[in-house]
Amino acid sequence: MPESKTHTVLSSINSTYRIVQSAASFWNALILPILIAVFVTYLLGVKDFSSLKPINWVLIIISGLVVVSVHIVVSIIMVRSSATDTLLPEYTQTLKQLKEIENEFEKLDKQYKIDSQTFKSQSHAMKVTSEALSYAIGSIRNKEAMQQTVTDDAMDEMISSLLWPIVVLREQLFDLRQGALWSIALYVPNSDGTLVPKWRMNDNRIPVQNRPWAPGFGVVGLSYLHKKVKYFSGDMEDQSFSVTKQSDIESYKSIIAIPIIPCEDKSSDEEHRPVGVLVLTSDRVKQFNLDRDAMFLQTHANLVAILIEKYRTYSEHSTNPDVQSTSSLDNEEGVTHES
Repeated sequence: MPESKTHTVLSSINSTYRIVQSAASFWNALILPILIAVFVTYLLGVKDFSSLKPINWVLIIISGLVVVSVHIVVSIIMVRSSATDTLLPEYTQTLKQLKEIENEFEKLDKQYKIDSQTFKSQSHAMKVTSEALSYAIGSIRNKEAMQQTVTDDAMDEMISSLLWPIVVLREQLFDLRQGALWSIALYVPNSDGTLVPKWRMNDNRIPVQNRPWAPGFGVVGLSYLHKKVKYFSGDMEDQSFSVTKQSDIESYKSIIAIPIIPCEDKSSDEEHRPVGVLVLTSDRVKQFNLDRDAMFLQTHANLVAILIEKYRTYSEHSTNPDVQSTSSLDNEEGVTHES
């Protein structure tokens, strides 16, 4: 039986019992005392019980039995009414608890579906990025083998191919609502030590300022200096960073920065500085979720680091004659051994 119908039936039964209970109370409070008073008065008025006719005794006995029977029925009704009065509140309380559990389950189910879609989008983004990285490294290796130059524009295109999946899938990855102000940028160290944007995609309504950030300043600089993910949620309780410029307050309410750390095998004590910082922003408070986004973005940044390291190795080989001659000698030795 549906819960609404069950509740209706119980409410009807409870209303009926309340009416009967009112009648029982009326019997106990008024009718029964009057009958007892009449009976006692009659008995007190009889001077000689032996003079009573048999019919009188029959009427007295029948009346007594009727009163006792009615009183027993009334007592049973009152007991059952009390039980019903207890049952309905218990049912109502249980129904309320079940409703709360149902609402909580619906929330969890909704969040599960959102998380499943997010993880699916993350997997797709990582697949496309891995393929783009493989293609980029292969392209650099081929140009190096053919002694061709990898231009800065070509390198920018390779980096863009790695970051493009985040741009395309941003709504599914980070739950960006339609119409949200967003930006995704890659900052790299400049010759003067500041961090400047090398690549950037953003909503057209955001004014592009391309401000440099010194290490330790702003979310970008803090992430670069500490080599850790830094997140500013925009919540009033979050005092880790502050935005003071009015245009920035409207556009950058949530900021997450991920350091791009060079490939290292932990075999040396050499301190590797990040080669860049990946930054995502939104005009919505608490747009990003560290549990959901931090590991994914750090993995994505690691893939970018692999490409940058490959490009650095290529640049060293291209500009250092000693490295080139050593590489050529190794290749010739390999050919000799094979022959």
